[in-house]
Amino acid sequence: MEDIVIELKSSVFDRLNRVMADKTKLKDEVESSNDVLTNRLRISQERLNSYKKFNYNTSNDTTKFEYLNERIVRENSHMEMEIPMVQKRVSDMKNEIFEKDRESKQLKYQTYRYESEVIYLQEETRRVGKQVIDLQNEKKSMMTAIVMLKKQSDILKEKVIREHGKSKDFIAEVNTLLHRGKVLY
Repeated sequence: MEDIVIELKSSVFDRLNRVMADKTKLKDEVESSNDVLTNRLRISQERLNSYKKFNYNTSNDTTKFEYLNERIVRENSHMEMEIPMVQKRVSDMKNEIFEKDRESKQLKYQTYRYESEVIYLQEETRRVGKQVIDLQNEKKSMMTAIVMLKKQSDILKEKVIREHGKSKDFIAEVNTLLHRGKVLY
């Protein structure tokens, strides 16, 4: 019996050891697979979170782009309405520029004319001023000459008066002599 027990022990224990080793091996494989799957799950969750965040950002960006697109459409519509008005305003401004240019040329011509007249008047003023100065100098010279003539005239008057007095005295003496001569004869 002992042999049976030994054989039983060995076959049962061997079989149990083999089963146990298989189960341990299977357990290790399951744990290893579990670790791999846990890592894969964690990575997948991280990717999922990343995709959710990316999707959220993409959704926000899409919303922003839709808003910008609507804004661009509105602005384009507004610009399409304004373009004819702006073109008309540009045409009006071209006409205004032409008119202002023409007026500017006329004003430049008038300015040139006025400047020419001013130069002419300045020259005339200088010429007349010189004539006035010449006349003043001539007047001073004449005044000096008149003063000298008056002095000479006064001197001559005095001489004439003296000579007149002398000739009256002479005539009186001649008359007196004539009277004496008449009386004597």
